[in-house]
Parts: sequence; structure tokens; C-alpha cells
Amino acid sequence: MSSGALHYRSAGVDISASDETKARIAKLVSATAIHQAARESADKLRVEGHALLTEAKAEAAAVVAEARGAAERDAGELRAEAQARAASIRAEAEAYATKLTSDAEDYTDATLSDLAQRLQKAASTAEQGRAALARRRRDRGGSPSRNGSDPHRQEPATISG
Repeated sequence: MSSGALHYRSAGVDISASDETKARIAKLVSATAIHQAARESADKLRVEGHALLTEAKAEAAAVVAEARGAAERDAGELRAEAQARAASIRAEAEAYATKLTSDAEDYTDATLSDLAQRLQKAASTAEQGRAALARRRRDRGGSPSRNGSDPHRQEPATISG
């Protein structure tokens, strides 16, 4: 032991209790320093975390805005494609309707032409029959025509083709 330690003992100081107290104080100071360092680290981490969160939110907002813009562009392109397709379908339908109308008119014209020819042929046949009948009457000595005396007799209509 040192002479200083004896001097404290002679004064009634318990050196071992004093050493224990010094160790506890050193431990408390050390714990306080560790606690303060831990608090400072936690505060620093909290600030960094908040900054990262703010940055992540900004990036997320930018990604969402970009996605919205892309979706709007895609929707615009799809709308334009749909309108072009609709116009094409409309044009095809109008062309088909025009063709159907033309075909129907051609069929109607052909049918009416055929009917007119048949009617002309029937009228010609009727006239030939009347002429043959008139010849027979004339050959028998009768009156060739009784146009004026027959109330049901009508002049044949002529069909121009």
C-alpha cells in the first residue's frame, strides 16, 4: 500500500468502499456516455430514416405520375385506334350496303325487263291470235271486226321497251 492510502485510512476513510464507489461512478459515467451515444445514434438514425422515407415518398409519387402519364398516353392511343377501327368498319359497312343496294337494283331491273319482254311477247301472241281470228271470220264471210259493237272490247295497250 502506498503512504497516501494509509493517510486516508487513518482519517477513517474506507478505501475499498471508496474504490467501489469510484468504480460505480465510472460505470455510471460510462453508462451515461453509452446512453448518450445511443440516443445520438438513434436520433441520427431517426433523421436518416425520415429523410429516406421522404425520398421514397417522392420517388413513389414520381413513379405514380409517370405511370399515370403512360396510362393516359396508352388510353389515348387505344382511343385513336378504336376510332380508326370504327371508321374502317363504318366504311366497309357503307360499301357493303352500297353493293347490296346496287345488286338489288340490278336484280329488280333484270326482273322488270324480263317481265316487260314476257308481257310484250304475250301481247304479240294475243295480237296474232286476234289477227288469226279475224282472218277466219273473214274467210267464213263474216264481219272481220266488231270493234264498235262489243262493249267489252278494248284496244290493246302498247308497251314500249
